[in-house]
Amino acid sequence: MDKRIASAFRNLVGALGLLIGLAAPLAAQQTLNGQSPGGAYWTIQTPAGWRPGDGLVLVNHGYDAEAIDTTPGLGPAALRERVLSQGLALAASSYRLRGWALFATAADHRQLLADFRQRVGAPGPVWVAGGSMGGLVALQQAEQGDLGVVGAYAICAPLAGSTVWDLAADIRLVHDALCDGVSGGSLPRGPEPYPWLLPPGAVSSSTVPLGLSAELLVNVSRCFGINVPPWAESSGMRDRLRRFTAATGVGREFLLENLYYATFALSDLVYDPAKLGRRAALDNRFVDYGDAALNAQVRRIGSEPVERYALKRAYTPGLGIGAVKLLSTHTSGDGLVVPGHARALESRVPAAQWARAMVLEAEGSHCGYSDPELVAGWDALYA
Repeated sequence: MDKRIASAFRNLVGALGLLIGLAAPLAAQQTLNGQSPGGAYWTIQTPAGWRPGDGLVLVNHGYDAEAIDTTPGLGPAALRERVLSQGLALAASSYRLRGWALFATAADHRQLLADFRQRVGAPGPVWVAGGSMGGLVALQQAEQGDLGVVGAYAICAPLAGSTVWDLAADIRLVHDALCDGVSGGSLPRGPEPYPWLLPPGAVSSSTVPLGLSAELLVNVSRCFGINVPPWAESSGMRDRLRRFTAATGVGREFLLENLYYATFALSDLVYDPAKLGRRAALDNRFVDYGDAALNAQVRRIGSEPVERYALKRAYTPGLGIGAVKLLSTHTSGDGLVVPGHARALESRVPAAQWARAMVLEAEGSHCGYSDPELVAGWDALYA
């Protein structure tokens, strides 16, 4: 963070009087763990003196391909301590699904609140917060009118929702069009009708197979010149990377991260029977990639309306957040969840209910906030 300019948040930090230091940690009165009927695990923490009717913050984690955590965390320590110091309780769900869990998160959080009421007591106002995919879950909660949400803190979130998977498909399909003719440049592929995904067995476990990860890295390097010494980088590698970036918007710095989501994560989304279950929900039939040769070469895939609607419902914002106050933040150099995601809400959230903040970066990051920046955002929303 020493290179980050971060002027927007740091001005906010100063205005809130936080530059001197965060509030001292307040010991929690109790920490509880359990499991909801749907299968999700939860963690609840309350500060000393919390009583029914006091406030609650639901903390949402981001995309996680690993096995479901039986003791989900409650977010960054500085933010957790700040919330507890304000007399608010905390609760987090593991979600019942790993990866893109939004097919079931609405039900998971209804059950989490039911467990909270049973174990601790009925909360008063509810705030929701999360980073990356967790920020999108927070927006989904804001649209669930039965949760009692008054404020949402969406941190570096893909606010355009499930349409991010169209971009993931573009990334994989453009890669294949550019790299399949390169010796050793092709990515592993599955059978029809999804040869642009990984083989089904490659995503059946909770961890990415090491051998497959290495294969992906080597093949991408052969095509685009990533992770090769300058003397080994050919003009063909540079030209293919240039065309790839022009077509997808993904540059060298975030190439591998985006290809992870366009291979492992996308395959999990399509194959998992609790998610798309092989349904045709993605579409690039009418995409113009700005490159005539690429347009003619890239594989075209089509969706069915019912299947596409199922992906939109899980989840793309659009139902409306009522009177909920929203604060969304992004880091300016994020090449995974680009700041332009915020534009997706411009016609859907009243300006009077929505504040936006940007951390200006000298070096790009995905969610690379400092503790004071995170806490300043929370305090701005809470105020």
